[in-house]
Amino acid sequence: MKNIFAKIMSVVLCLFIVVLIVLSFVFSPDKYVLTGGIVVALMLLLVIVFAEVFDHFKFGKIIELEKNVKVKDEELNNSKKENEVLRNQLLMLFQ
Repeated sequence: MKNIFAKIMSVVLCLFIVVLIVLSFVFSPDKYVLTGGIVVALMLLLVIVFAEVFDHFKFGKIIELEKNVKVKDEELNNSKKENEVLRNQLLMLFQ
């Protein structure tokens, strides 16, 4: 459920940024001029899209986004197993 929600929110954010870019580009006092704000918004849009598409996205030393879902799930399962073993050992000690 979290993954679907995150993807929907990413799409909504991308659409919002695209609308802002188009409105700024078309309806600004200087029509059809690329400003610094538009370029920054385009770069933000690219970072969001690439981070969603690829498992590991790195933009120099500035931004590094990585999906570690499988690794984290495996670590969580290992921790649960270890926790269960330790609880059983504690119960044996106090019996």
